[in-house]
Amino acid sequence: MYPKQRGGSLAVTLLLVGVLGFSFITAFRLFPIYAEYFTIKSVLSDIAEKPGGKTKTTRQIWSEAAPSFQVNSVDSITVDNLSVFDEQGVRYLGLAYEVRTGFVGNLDLMVVFERRFELN
Repeated sequence: MYPKQRGGSLAVTLLLVGVLGFSFITAFRLFPIYAEYFTIKSVLSDIAEKPGGKTKTTRQIWSEAAPSFQVNSVDSITVDNLSVFDEQGVRYLGLAYEVRTGFVGNLDLMVVFERRFELN
């Protein structure tokens, strides 16, 4: 009678290391993108909550946001990624942009962000 196998085999261990490595690389590549997005979201949210936002144009909002973006090293968006629009009598500031980053070899990761903020 053969003894029962205990523990994992080498193949299972290598598979586990591969999955964990893949997960780590993915998180390592995506973290800076999402950190920058949360900075952008915070800056634009603060601007949208200021009084008088309903009368501002996209360029005026950009001129308020640009210094904060420069201080925080945000370079993923431009004024073309912002829009001011009305929907059902409410004025919104829209944000839409995408970020690409290298992943492995010739594979890239692309993250698309779309958000709107109600202007006061």
